[in-house]
Amino acid sequence: MAKERLDSDMHAVLTASDVRKTFPAASQGGEVEILHSVSVSVRAGEMVSIVGPSGSGKSTLLYCLAGLERPSSGLVTIDGVDIGALSPRRLAVLRRRRVGFIFQSYNLIPSLTAAQNVALPARLAGRHPARQEITAALRSVELEALADSRPGSMSGGQQQRVAIARTLLVKPAIVFADEPTGALDAASGRRVLDLLRSVSDAGSAVLMVTHDLESAARSDRGIVLRDGTVHQELAEPTPEQLLDAVAAAA
Repeated sequence: MAKERLDSDMHAVLTASDVRKTFPAASQGGEVEILHSVSVSVRAGEMVSIVGPSGSGKSTLLYCLAGLERPSSGLVTIDGVDIGALSPRRLAVLRRRRVGFIFQSYNLIPSLTAAQNVALPARLAGRHPARQEITAALRSVELEALADSRPGSMSGGQQQRVAIARTLLVKPAIVFADEPTGALDAASGRRVLDLLRSVSDAGSAVLMVTHDLESAARSDRGIVLRDGTVHQELAEPTPEQLLDAVAAAA
């Protein structure tokens, strides 16, 4: 899986330094800290997975890095921009233009066709993609024939591929994926991972949270969380190495 383009001179699309996140603890009074001084980076063209035991803070970290949650403290930059310094409106603009999201629940609009779902983020960002751009995005995930179909008529794997096509149309600097294969059968999951791999091969950074260690092993690097801290980082990890690291973090 080694890729020559992931040299040290490749720029970091995402950087996070000393990120902490606390939430109110109603039953105890005061607050509980979920993330403790987490620092990570992801380079252009790199695919990175975040794994760890349940409750280790994986999704919380992803949401803080993606600007969907505000860290309690620390610095997060996307494409060189300090997202903590942005107003909600400017942060939303950055996410629309430079960030892609892929979730377990697909987040497609049921009343829109596949083509309309693919075009929606670009339209929200003020761009009006040509029909051939939308068709090309759907063709890249082998769903051109379903351009006029609605999500309710598609399988879970097809819906997730529409979500990936939607991301491809935006051409983001980074894609955040939260359990993208969690609701899929094994064959559909492998197809989605192949597509995510192709996204990073095309130059975007990909950061994925997953509990599936086989999926995580498709990444260039695995970050193992333990109780809200980075427990270990593994380059080109195998499923066995990830299993040992997660077991040690439990």
